[in-house]
Amino acid sequence: MTTYAYAGHETVGAYVKRQLDAAGWEESGSIETADAIITYFTHASAIEDAYFDDGGIIKCAREDALLIDLSPSTLSLSREISAVATVSDLIPIEAPIAVLDATLDDAFAMRENIICFVSGDEDAIAKGGEVLELLAGMVRHCGTSGKSQLSKAAYTMQFASQFIAAVESEALVRAALEVDDQIQETRSLDLVEPLSDLIATALPAIGDANYKGTYTVEMMMADIGGIANQERRLLRFLLWSACFCEVFVINVDWLILP
Repeated sequence: MTTYAYAGHETVGAYVKRQLDAAGWEESGSIETADAIITYFTHASAIEDAYFDDGGIIKCAREDALLIDLSPSTLSLSREISAVATVSDLIPIEAPIAVLDATLDDAFAMRENIICFVSGDEDAIAKGGEVLELLAGMVRHCGTSGKSQLSKAAYTMQFASQFIAAVESEALVRAALEVDDQIQETRSLDLVEPLSDLIATALPAIGDANYKGTYTVEMMMADIGGIANQERRLLRFLLWSACFCEVFVINVDWLILP
């Protein structure tokens, strides 16, 4: 298996190309001829279009092609893609990715900063093992179809909670500076020790108004959306996710963006 095709977000696509090209893989001119097709989208509708449209991956990929979707998605959509791909004689792997340090200038500069949650048929995962190892420094095998998206959602819940804590911490300090002229210029990082490694890396970037890395707000919102769009039995998280999105966007806009 030596040829690949990619569809989706340009930043992740550049990372995939760099990693696979360096390992001797050749980029195919189309999904019809590729041995492996790799995708990453930030919207569920884009995933559905890419896989299920008349000219989409399911209908156009050659028999026994490996399909690796790195996108944040729902359990049901991931299972639907896997089921339809399997009966279409394709080899699907559910493999949503996440970054460990989102504040790096290029969060996709090295595979050691990427974690991949993998689920699906064991034989399929074995066939795609080389690609997965090339794309992620940490590959977590989650079990049956759908569990990788659940694992990714659980990871995102913890990740996002810490990130919003860093944003809110800095917002609190800046609000105090605006209303109390007895407080000298300071930052949250100067007042308290960060409670986690993630907060420790996020606070300097937020304090310096320098959160402009390749892991974008769009990507984070896609990860959060992966939680909010889960099945009905998981909807108790919807309110939390919606509130997080609103608070995060408001405060990032205030703290960071010009």
